[in-house]
Amino acid sequence: NSHRRFKSQPRRKPNPPRKWPMKVGDKVVVIAGSDKGKESEITKVYRKTGYVMCKEVNMKTKHQRGQEEGETGSIIQIEHPIHHSNLKVTERSVYQKPVKTEETA
Repeated sequence: NSHRRFKSQPRRKPNPPRKWPMKVGDKVVVIAGSDKGKESEITKVYRKTGYVMCKEVNMKTKHQRGQEEGETGSIIQIEHPIHHSNLKVTERSVYQKPVKTEETA
């Protein structure tokens, strides 16, 4: 129904890439959107939806209510996920496999 279009936020449809071009720890640059040109690092990857969390990119303001009686609320900046197609990897993270240490008993 078109009359209920704005009742709830639309869900993100899963549209992940077949082969993921980026991992946690990679250095990326934003190539599209309001943060275009910013350099950042990937902190979390949502593999099912195709979105990625980056440091200091796609910041949104959140109005927080005071927790206790008489406490004033605050406005904080939080990071939101950004679609992987809006990012370009500039430097890959080096993944080191854990080394087994031999213990003498």
